Amino acid sequence: MWIHKTPGIPDELFLQSENVPGPTKEEIRVLTVSKARLSEGSIVVDVGCGTGGLTVEAALQVAPKGKVFAFDEDELVFFDADEGQAFGIGNYRVDDGAGLARALELATRIAGNAPLSNYAITQALPRIADLPHGDGLFMESLISSIAQGDDAAKERVRAFLEKRAAKVAKA
Repeated sequence: MWIHKTPGIPDELFLQSENVPGPTKEEIRVLTVSKARLSEGSIVVDVGCGTGGLTVEAALQVAPKGKVFAFDEDELVFFDADEGQAFGIGNYRVDDGAGLARALELATRIAGNAPLSNYAITQALPRIADLPHGDGLFMESLISSIAQGDDAAKERVRAFLEKRAAKVAKA
């Protein structure tokens, strides 16, 4: 179990196999995660997650509000929910062979957002967490005002108020 927020989980804490390369070496994980400038609430996609070294390091940086989506097409990859729990992170799992379909479904849902909302989520929100409190509140209200000025966002608010919007459901 790794109890620290800082990256640098020792390699030996990850499950390893001769059949699956990895994990990515500790020093490389530390540099990658540091240079990515991840913050609480960030969203990360790890394509080719292998044994989950970078996946776990990223998850610990973006928790508890962020998410890490990890995909690998290699059937020998064995990073699983049990290993994630050992590191104190949750996992969303799909059946074997269903990862690409689920990724495309999520991408389609995200693409359906108002464009300015997606911009705010991917560009502004991660930066707000790094600002001093007062500046963060100002930036949040500014971005919210800009995003709400988008015609698509206005229509969604109208649909919600007029009870025409679909109910929010757990995916």
